[in-house]
Amino acid sequence: MKKLILLFATLCITVSTWAYDFTSGGIYYNITSSSSPYTVAVTYAPNINNYSGAISIPSSVTYNSISYSVTSIGIEAFKECSGLTSITIPSSVTSIGTLAFAYSGLTSITIPSSVTSIGNYAFEGCSGLTSIIIPSSVTSIGDYAFEICKDLTSITISSSVTSIGYGVFFDCTGLITVDASNPNYSSIDGVLFNKAQTTLIQCPISKTGSYIIPSSVDSIGDYAFAYSGLTSITIPSSVTSIGTFAFENCSGLTSIIIPSSVTSIGDYAFAVCKDLTSITIPSSVTSIGNGVFNNTGLTSVTIPSSVTSIGQLVFADCSSLTSVTIPSSVTSIGNGAFYECTSLKSITIPLSVTAIGQGAFAYCTGLKSIYAYPTTPVNLSSSISPDVFSSVDTTACTLYVPTSSVSLYQKANQWKAFYNRTVGFTAGLPTNTIEAINLYPNPATDGFNISGLNGVSCMITIIDASGKTVLTKEIMGNQYVAISELPQGLYIVKIKTDNETIEKKIIKK
Repeated sequence: MKKLILLFATLCITVSTWAYDFTSGGIYYNITSSSSPYTVAVTYAPNINNYSGAISIPSSVTYNSISYSVTSIGIEAFKECSGLTSITIPSSVTSIGTLAFAYSGLTSITIPSSVTSIGNYAFEGCSGLTSIIIPSSVTSIGDYAFEICKDLTSITISSSVTSIGYGVFFDCTGLITVDASNPNYSSIDGVLFNKAQTTLIQCPISKTGSYIIPSSVDSIGDYAFAYSGLTSITIPSSVTSIGTFAFENCSGLTSIIIPSSVTSIGDYAFAVCKDLTSITIPSSVTSIGNGVFNNTGLTSVTIPSSVTSIGQLVFADCSSLTSVTIPSSVTSIGNGAFYECTSLKSITIPLSVTAIGQGAFAYCTGLKSIYAYPTTPVNLSSSISPDVFSSVDTTACTLYVPTSSVSLYQKANQWKAFYNRTVGFTAGLPTNTIEAINLYPNPATDGFNISGLNGVSCMITIIDASGKTVLTKEIMGNQYVAISELPQGLYIVKIKTDNETIEKKIIKK
């Protein structure tokens, strides 16, 4: 997911470089300047490159009586040369190209002080590399340059590096050391930051146990903790944004608290955190990006009323997810948002929703109840894909709709999600809801939510221990009820729907 665009671009570039102009000493070259000064790049030769052992690149080669200076190692030059163990790069070389040594067998390399740039994916997957020193001549390191170098235990960045791309040390074990005089980057205990230490760029996967992010940090970078072995991460209240794939595949992470300062969570930020069973999304978050909790172990989730949109594949493949609360603030649900949430028994689509993407609830094979409360089903139909509930057994499902809308919904072609399907239509909530409705948190401090109302309008009455009514309010669905002004004590909450009146207890602490 993370590299499709970059890889496509890389492939587009590399196709034209696979021809070589000549070979010398078993190494293939492309002429990069055919006039003085004459220069060449070491290049890739498809189906021919099979380097093994130690290779020494000369600083110059002669071809047709012309002496060429070797100034660069080109795109994919030694890619997948699994027998290559070490290489000597001459001081004439100034750049190392994209994928130059990717997935090769290198166990050691010395980058000469003439090199000024290291390309994207240059050493990707070089699992035999144990240490790397970036010389003071290098000013830029490309995206994912050393990713998946799992045995890279020591990384030293000089003072001259001014640009570090995305995921440069992604999935590396090595602790990162930055020269103290570097004007752009710094490190603390092996973790890479920008100079001001306001952005956490990369935490090595060798870090285990607990980690407390410094209070100076206001943003967690893309892939910052991806594949980390940490079991506990404390995010300070200074953090306002979490980058894409920031905690992807943190297999040991069982829970994490996102502070109320966070307003932005990047795509796939917590994807494939399979042991992550619970998480609280703060009310500061206004949108949930694509795939944020994709394939996690979440069992239930409450989306705050600040959220207006749910992106694509957000909860896809969350097979343990049994309940979810979508607030009435949400107006759109993206493609595949709850795809293959097989343990999900019921879902509420609040009246605020005007667009539901393709396959939003596809393969939710455990669905038994669907609560659909848009106010104008006829107008809404054009924005709802026909396959929203693909592969859901709607004959075993009951679709609950408001009393006033039953006649509209029964014309199935006016709501495409159920077009040409056999569905049981029922007005309002099912008759036996007393076990499904709960108040949380309980005890409560400032207020509580009511789960299980599923979008239905109802009247609540709160009665104190003396029998006095202290609050009466009409609410829609699982709306938050504020009780901060009430004294501490035990209260009875009466919830009146069209079908019944339910009593629950709440403790104000």
